[in-house]
Amino acid sequence: MATKILEKGRSARLDVRMPLQKRQMVERAADLDGVSLTQFAETALIQRAQAVIESHEKTLLSLRDQERFLALLDQDTEPIPALLNAIERYQKSGLSG
Repeated sequence: MATKILEKGRSARLDVRMPLQKRQMVERAADLDGVSLTQFAETALIQRAQAVIESHEKTLLSLRDQERFLALLDQDTEPIPALLNAIERYQKSGLSG
C-alpha cells in the first residue's frame, strides 16, 4: 500500500493505493455506515492508530507479577551509590528549588 502525504494549511492529504476489490469493499462499508469514504477511512485509521499506540505504551502484568512488583516497591532498601551521586549533583545544580 503506497501512501503520500500532501500538507495544505492545517490539514494533510493522504493518498492510498489498494486493489480495486478492497476499495470497493471500503466504499460499500462507508455507504452502509452512512458516511463518506473520507470520513470512514479517517475514522478507521484513527481508531487503529490509537489502538496500536495504546498497546505499545501500556504494560499489562499478570496478577502474580502485579503482586511481585508491589512487594518489591514496599521493600526497604538502601539507595545505590549511583543514585546518591545523582541526588547530590541535582541538589548542587540549583534546579531543586
